[in-house]
Amino acid sequence: MEPPTKKVKRRRNNDPSKQLSEEEKKLHHIQSEHRRREQIRSTFDRLVEIVPDLTANEKRSELTVITKTTSYIEKLREQNKRLVDLAQKKGIPMEKSVIKS
Repeated sequence: MEPPTKKVKRRRNNDPSKQLSEEEKKLHHIQSEHRRREQIRSTFDRLVEIVPDLTANEKRSELTVITKTTSYIEKLREQNKRLVDLAQKKGIPMEKSVIKS
């Protein structure tokens, strides 16, 4: 026998003063989308600042930014692994979070 499912009651806002018109809904949607796109753009700009192979002057696509960022992270992980191996050979104690690759 299956357990009974709970029905979720949703409150409907019946107050006409709090209901949005279709135009207001559309405007809110456009504003939300604009904020989302701006956050994405800002994050890609931040990646361009961090990743050495990317420059602010070059024409870049999202694919280029993601590809070069991935390559950069892989290089950093390889460097970290080499440093961890070297430190372990020399008997230098390290936190486990540093050793994780």
